[in-house]
Amino acid sequence: MQKQISRFIRPCTIVLTALLLGTAAYCGPQAYAAGYTAHEWNNKAIASSNAHKWDQAVYGFEKAYALNQSDTIVARNLLTGYLNLAYHLSEKKRFNDALRWANKAKKLKNTSSVQKTISVIHANHAVYLAGVGRWKAAIRVAGLALKFDMQNKTNRKNLSNIYYGYAQTLDDTKRLDAAKNAIIYNPQSASNWALAGYAFYNSDNLKQAVTHFEKALELSPAYPGLKALLNKAKKDLKIEKDYQKTETRWFTVKFSGYENTGLARDVITVLDRAHYELKTKMGMFSDKKIVVVIYTGDDYKTASGGPDWSSGVYDGKIRIKEGTITDDRSVLENVLYHEYTHAVIHERTKRAVPTWWNEGLAQHAEPSRKWNRSLKRKLTRSMTTGAWIPLSRLDRSFVSIVNHDEAEQAYLESYSLIQFLKSRYGAYSFVDVMNRISNGQKFDDVFYTIYRMRIPELDREWKRFLKS
Repeated sequence: MQKQISRFIRPCTIVLTALLLGTAAYCGPQAYAAGYTAHEWNNKAIASSNAHKWDQAVYGFEKAYALNQSDTIVARNLLTGYLNLAYHLSEKKRFNDALRWANKAKKLKNTSSVQKTISVIHANHAVYLAGVGRWKAAIRVAGLALKFDMQNKTNRKNLSNIYYGYAQTLDDTKRLDAAKNAIIYNPQSASNWALAGYAFYNSDNLKQAVTHFEKALELSPAYPGLKALLNKAKKDLKIEKDYQKTETRWFTVKFSGYENTGLARDVITVLDRAHYELKTKMGMFSDKKIVVVIYTGDDYKTASGGPDWSSGVYDGKIRIKEGTITDDRSVLENVLYHEYTHAVIHERTKRAVPTWWNEGLAQHAEPSRKWNRSLKRKLTRSMTTGAWIPLSRLDRSFVSIVNHDEAEQAYLESYSLIQFLKSRYGAYSFVDVMNRISNGQKFDDVFYTIYRMRIPELDREWKRFLKS
């Protein structure tokens, strides 16, 4: 959902008072000889202006004005000269210098052209600040641009787009405020409504999410992926409308029925420990508040769309099947650690990692899961029995796997890949990979930088590790 911030520069025109003279070469104040009349200074300045030598033109107009301040045309030319120089400096990103000359024009005569010039300078400055990621400063300066030219629709769109860009750098709680401001300044942008909808959805305000998604689709019926998310939000709202809720600093747990209050407390306890342990032991953690939903009956499959063999899924929320986690505490812990790890990986990498990496790390985080030679032998045997899944197929989602045995094989292979990398390079290399990806690098490039091998070589070394 990237949006372009408009940038605009408008030329000014010079009022001619007499026959134009030849253009002088710029060499500062010495460009003109002493003893010229106001008329001569003005005409020489016009020639400089026509040659786009704005600073020399201003010098000449100032000389003419100093000699004859009662000449209204000279005064107008000086005013326009100041504005042209201001525009020129703004184009060169010398915004403070541009404002200094624009303010000279304002002091001379505060016309609507002066106000619009100052507005354009602020607008261009705001665009520059946004481009280098100085979002708060960009918002402040874009606000000044709007203040000096309230009727300019581009100013409103600029401010809206800057709020939009700023919102995408924030967590969902703070993102919502920025998205709302984006809507205020451009309520006809479907992207603004969609962004606010995402923030509401991720903050578990499903009613508002639905409202904002519907408005976005009203403005742009073909908005990519939004119909599916609207349907998902509506489905969640229908299923969870009577759910209870308990919260901590890091988690919101929703559940059905008073009888599951104890289970919800257990879930909170385990997740708080997972947050602490992954942060201290692996350097992996999430700074955002994560919504966890415990489903009973058929609600899990309806809400998650997950296969029958799954006990939990992370799709922006951690969704758990109540029936599989109530009997065995170790299963509860494994499922929660697993799904919380998915949430952390998603926050850090935005799904820019292969599935084997995602699922392998999630299993590595499970407290009860241990790597041993028995698992090695099982995988080695699978290479000759036809059960083996090539590494190239482990890139894609496992959710589409229907067969339980095939799913178990895919997860085990993913787990073993992570164990191989850990045995050779250490667990902290995983954090290094995710940090680099979060900075915009591609997984394959990061993988080579850290592990000094490409994926085909990984395939060979991994199999050698399993057979050793």
